[in-house]
Amino acid sequence: MRAVAPQSDWDVRRFRPNLVLDDGVAPGELTERELLGAQLRSSSGVRLRVGLPTPRCVVPTRAREELPADPALLKAIARQSRWDLGPFGRPACLGAYAEVAHGGHLAVGERLTVEPGARRTPESAVAAVVERVVAETATVEPPSG
Repeated sequence: MRAVAPQSDWDVRRFRPNLVLDDGVAPGELTERELLGAQLRSSSGVRLRVGLPTPRCVVPTRAREELPADPALLKAIARQSRWDLGPFGRPACLGAYAEVAHGGHLAVGERLTVEPGARRTPESAVAAVVERVVAETATVEPPSG
């Protein structure tokens, strides 16, 4: 994203990630797209299923800690990366959600590998997860009270 909007401050703390992966590719590449639908495995046995791109709200654009406000961030994300999430809309997305398939501990610098298997296009992987989430939420009972 720095290549798309170099005037913006893309400090990772703005996006509040739980896990940051360095894929080592050239600046400007949004490679999380290629991980959608994949399963990642660490040498310690942790397995993550990468499911959906992460929709972004205005929070990363706000001042926080020593980071100044930067309203241009969300506009740049919206120009570069919108996803069709079916009934959830077509939000601006950056990053990806992953589900823990097998828990454990990851160490800083530990390598994750993409497990071999049937690969889908990023769009079909996202559509499959959206379909599953819609089906799961349709069966949830609302709280009583």
